[in-house]
Amino acid sequence: MSDDRADLRRRLRAVRRSIDDDRRRTADEAVAGRIATLLPRPHRAGWCTGAVVAGYVATDGELDPAPSLRVLEDAGAATALPRIDGDAMTFHTESVGRLIDGPVGLRQPAADAPEVEPRALVLVLCPLVGFDEARNRLGRGRAYYDRAFAFLLDAPHRPCRPVLVGLAHDEQQIDHLVPRAHDVALDLVITPTRIVGDVEVTIAALG
Repeated sequence: MSDDRADLRRRLRAVRRSIDDDRRRTADEAVAGRIATLLPRPHRAGWCTGAVVAGYVATDGELDPAPSLRVLEDAGAATALPRIDGDAMTFHTESVGRLIDGPVGLRQPAADAPEVEPRALVLVLCPLVGFDEARNRLGRGRAYYDRAFAFLLDAPHRPCRPVLVGLAHDEQQIDHLVPRAHDVALDLVITPTRIVGDVEVTIAALG
């Protein structure tokens, strides 16, 4: 990890943590409203019954995906959450009330929770530290998401399933992030005020 990226992470994480609780709750709900616009029309109420989407449990000032996951569950999807074990990240279906403590303050499913292969996910809500207009993602620096979804680097076109959607506060946008060879770009980034990326093409991929 370069010194420049380390400094950028420290700065953006401090900005993220500085957002007060009331504004944070408003941001979470605003993003959920934008997530609802991605559901394929005209059958939003029964979208992808039985499909599995992935979220995360917010920490360290991250935008909370819980309201967005409720929107997706109301449309018929089941939810998976990430589990970190060493250098690997896997996804498991598990209720939030049954999560256990994981590395670096994370809450995650137990090892025996039902596992879902990354390729089987329809939509993945991704936490991030920073992003740019090209939807390059700056994460915690451990490349868990890049390794889990490395197969998308060989996809003939994007977006395709699973669709990767980063959730962020507007303050987390930066001018430019130089991607590395192993970095997997996001298909969309959703903030409380905007969606970065091609919404109509993404809806087609989800449908």
